[in-house]
Amino acid sequence: MVKFKKIRIIFSIVLLFLYGCALQLPPEGGEIDLIPPEIVSTFPVSGTVNYSKNYFEIKFSEYVDKRSFREALFISPTIEGEMEVDWSGKNVEVYFPEGFKENTTYVITIGTDVVDLNNKNRMANAFNLYFSTGNKIDQKIISGRVYDSQADGTMLFAYHFLSDTTNYLLKKADYISQAGKDGQFSIQGLPKGTFRIFAVKDQFRDLIFQPEQDRIGIPYLDIVLTEEDSVYSGLNFYLTKIDTVPPRVLEVKMLDQMHLLVKFSEELKLETLKKESFKIVDTLSQLISEIQYLFSPLNKSNELVLVPEQKFETQEDFFLEISNIEDNFNNILLHEKVSFVYSEKRDTNSLKIIKIEPPDFKIDYVNPQIKIFFDDAFQKEQIEQALNFMDSNNNNILIKISYINDATLIINSIQKLKPDNKYRLEINMNLLPDATGNLSDTTIFYDFNTKAEFEFSGLSGKVVSDNDNLIMVLESELNSGNKYYVKLGSKKTFEFERILPGRYKLWAFEDRNKNGKYDFGLLSPFEFSERFYFYPEIIEIKARWSLSDLIFTIQ
Repeated sequence: MVKFKKIRIIFSIVLLFLYGCALQLPPEGGEIDLIPPEIVSTFPVSGTVNYSKNYFEIKFSEYVDKRSFREALFISPTIEGEMEVDWSGKNVEVYFPEGFKENTTYVITIGTDVVDLNNKNRMANAFNLYFSTGNKIDQKIISGRVYDSQADGTMLFAYHFLSDTTNYLLKKADYISQAGKDGQFSIQGLPKGTFRIFAVKDQFRDLIFQPEQDRIGIPYLDIVLTEEDSVYSGLNFYLTKIDTVPPRVLEVKMLDQMHLLVKFSEELKLETLKKESFKIVDTLSQLISEIQYLFSPLNKSNELVLVPEQKFETQEDFFLEISNIEDNFNNILLHEKVSFVYSEKRDTNSLKIIKIEPPDFKIDYVNPQIKIFFDDAFQKEQIEQALNFMDSNNNNILIKISYINDATLIINSIQKLKPDNKYRLEINMNLLPDATGNLSDTTIFYDFNTKAEFEFSGLSGKVVSDNDNLIMVLESELNSGNKYYVKLGSKKTFEFERILPGRYKLWAFEDRNKNGKYDFGLLSPFEFSERFYFYPEIIEIKARWSLSDLIFTIQ
């Protein structure tokens, strides 16, 4: 009996030992692990030549998630056949049964998607291991940074340059790397030659750019590495959405007898829209109606409301003919015909205001601007009599009226207003019939306050650079609406005036086409992006405390 108990105890100890070895469990209790995993050693060591094995080995500083390792492993150039992965604690061996090619430099990239088991901490930076099966190794490096709020994990696709007309992104890259936590990246083990490199936020991790879901950074030039070159640094990217597909019509719906709602597959370039691009056709009567009013409801750029010049008598066989509609990426819908169902519903609602900007009713006393969004198009014959802008003593202020579309207007004061004062906007709705003539007998009042002078600040300085074709940009870290532009002066000086307090990023770009805005580049036909430079620190702008003599050195 004693012997049986002894055997049972030994057996239990063995089971516990095996169970503990089989599971990678983080220790219970203690402080939360905030330290990212690191690679502490490799076999072969980076830079090895004449390598003849068919595997490599990685040792981590702690236990990592095996699946995340697989997803973060990239090999350049591509190796034929399936790889085999063998784990032993914190060590992993990756085998290639078909071996490596002769006289070839290989770059093994372990990306930042690797996470530890304890607290899912990601690797802080991508790791590159490179070795050669020949007697020399390619050691050229291209480095830079991806500037984006979600730069971490962005893929870098490097292609051997062949010609301008090659659509590189249709195939997997010749070399691959991944940006780290701060967007920094390094593509190592490159031979001499010319490279075109893209930054891709690869959502599906299929290592192919998918324009429907991936954002991309287009380079500002191709990198040429000669025999003498070893490093190119400063290849920086801005990520954006690139669309190569023309917009499509998703739905055409008649809201009532005089309003047609058209929904598109994507946002349109609203400033290029023309009423002549739309025609309503009644096939029974052979009547074609032009468009009298056109607007996007609340500036929803993928929706349009059309108001025809006349009401239709028949009630079937209608279609909308659309031509030359452009999206924000210059893709054009050349022509489309869409049928729709006639609505007998009458429009009996009068015009209503659905939105005012600024929403806090605080306007600048210099170049003040008010936007008014209506729920329908309106007739403009008496617009000047319908609007009255006054100061607190009921004195009229001269205004200028312009239009974003047939349902949205902008009011600018011609006169300079006083800071920290009250102003009133009066709107006589009885003088603003909507698109079908409905009237409201109300008068609406809106009270506005001008901002005080102490609410603003400024920033000025000098740029140290050989380039004199720069646009300076001061951009709020939190509020994308607070963005200020100035062109660099002839003495390489700049000055931002009337800046709202906050934390700002300062950057500059080379305005190559002189259109005053940053261009992200195009994929088809291919166009480089414009080069940009970031000031290395966030700038704190305080009210009533202008910053001057800032030095921005651009190398």
